[in-house]
Amino acid sequence: MRFWLVLCGALLSALVAALLLLGAYDVQRLEQGLSEGDVRFRTEPIAEDLWQVSATLPGNPVRDLLGVEDDLRYRRVIRAFFLARPRVIPGPRFTASAVPRLELARGEAQVQLTNLMGIEKDARRLSQENNLQGALALAVVLRQQTEQRRSTLQAAAGYFTEAIRLDATNEDAMYNLELTLEMLRTLPEESDAPRGGKKPLEAGLVGGSQRTGAGY
Repeated sequence: MRFWLVLCGALLSALVAALLLLGAYDVQRLEQGLSEGDVRFRTEPIAEDLWQVSATLPGNPVRDLLGVEDDLRYRRVIRAFFLARPRVIPGPRFTASAVPRLELARGEAQVQLTNLMGIEKDARRLSQENNLQGALALAVVLRQQTEQRRSTLQAAAGYFTEAIRLDATNEDAMYNLELTLEMLRTLPEESDAPRGGKKPLEAGLVGGSQRTGAGY
C-alpha cells in the first residue's frame, strides 16, 4: 500500500513539474509573440494574424493568469483605428468602392472603441481611447453640413475633454481639443442653439490646452 502511495505521489509531482514547465514555456512564447506582433504591426499593420500566439496548455490558462487579454484587446483596437485612416479625406482620387470600405473601417473602429471603453479599467488607457474616439469624429466633420458639423465637433470636444480629465499629461488630446474648439469658433452661426449633441465647451474650462501635442 505504501508503495502505491509513494508511486502516486511521484507521478503527481512529475505531472505538476511538467505543467509548470509547459506553463513557463507558454509565458515565454506569449511575451515573445506580443513583442514580435508589435514590431510587425509597424511594418505590416493590415496583417490579420497579429499577436496570435498558440499555447501548449489546453485552454491557454497562462493568458488568463497573466491578464493579457486587456492588452490584446487594446492592441486590436489600435489596429482598427489605424485601418480607419482618420487623417484621410475622401476625394476625387478615391474609387467608388474605396469610400464605402473606409466608412466601414471607421464604423468598425468606433464600435470596437466603444466596447473597450465600456470595460476599460486603466485611466490612462481610457484617456487614449477617448482621444481616438474624438479623432474618429473629426475624420468625418469636413464632409458634413454646418449644423451636423457643429454637433460632431461638440461630441469630439467632449471626448477630448474627458481624455484630459483622465490623464492631464495627454498632450495629443490637448492639441486635438484646441483644434476642435477653434473649428467650433469659426463655424457660421445658423441657429441660436445646436440640435442634439453635447453642449458647447468653452476653452477656459480646460486647463493647459496649448499646442503641446501632435494630435491623434
